[in-house]
Amino acid sequence: MTAQKSYINYPTMAHMGGFSKSLCRKMIYKADAVAFLGSFRPLFDGLRLSKKKLEDKKKLLIFMGSEWRNGRAGLMRHIDKYIKGSYKIVVGSPCMMMPAEDEAKTPCPKDVGWLPVVRSFDEIASKYGWCNQDKSAMESFGVPRDKVYFMHAPTSEERKGSNSFYYAMTRAQQLNRHLEFKLIRGQPWVTCLQAMADSDLLFDQDPPFPETYGGISVEASCFKLPIISRISKFAVDFWKHETGLDCPVIQWVDDDDLFKKVYLLAKDKNLRREFGERCYRFMRAIHDEKPVAHRFMKFIEEMS
Repeated sequence: MTAQKSYINYPTMAHMGGFSKSLCRKMIYKADAVAFLGSFRPLFDGLRLSKKKLEDKKKLLIFMGSEWRNGRAGLMRHIDKYIKGSYKIVVGSPCMMMPAEDEAKTPCPKDVGWLPVVRSFDEIASKYGWCNQDKSAMESFGVPRDKVYFMHAPTSEERKGSNSFYYAMTRAQQLNRHLEFKLIRGQPWVTCLQAMADSDLLFDQDPPFPETYGGISVEASCFKLPIISRISKFAVDFWKHETGLDCPVIQWVDDDDLFKKVYLLAKDKNLRREFGERCYRFMRAIHDEKPVAHRFMKFIEEMS
């Protein structure tokens, strides 16, 4: 159940705005397991949830973003205050197991688990993508597409390090008249997927603090796009240890190196296809429904 919607407007099974508080509480109390996504304190306070009535439930505390990186110390205090009985903390990316970005560099508890972001690869590709037959049919009615579209969709330009990509694209476009830059900002999730389906590469992020790729990279891989994103060595080593897979996301050393890679990818369709296929295989093995559901249920079953 979602309690608050944003412009991204992710699909949801039920929105709390359509139910009374008492009915929301009743549904939660009837559950055998409860997974809280993000900060849970507003739900306890807003719905006046009883710690005692939830004590016998298996509780999964899922953190996917900045609330765990920046506010970890406060969240740990809230866990002590609100959560009783069996629970497990899981995070969405390896970088969230690194020390927090607060002044105290709060360490990550040792028993935190990894639950990757999940997406339905087949459903997203079939609903929003173009198959080869569709592309051939459309091109038969007009001039074949000669443009190459590189896309960037930042939720925060500062946090995503967008200037690095703007600079590289400006330089690359001066040398390749076919290269176009597609910038998506403040748009719903569905609009972003539709734009990705007709793109050739995704610029994800270049954050001040090296992390990993975002959820948008997982979605881009559904369409077999090559991905450029800054990733920490910690995350790369973690994936290798956990899955045996080498991360195929393209990284760079400095502005000149990024420009050269953008230029080469823009002019070489086969190179884009190679990295797109590699990203697809890597992301699907980690983020598709079955592997994530298996990991989710394992966490639930291991709780006493």
